[in-house]
Amino acid sequence: MKINKKSKVISRVVASCQIIKLCFVRFAHAQILPRFKIYLLP
Repeated sequence: MKINKKSKVISRVVASCQIIKLCFVRFAHAQILPRFKIYLLP
């Protein structure tokens, strides 16, 4: 039972970390890409 609970907690933590990474990457792209487009355009 303890091992199952630990594995469930670990899987939840990993899933939440992946969601946070996805949100952070999307936010970073939304912030960085327009600036790159502004710099690249003559």
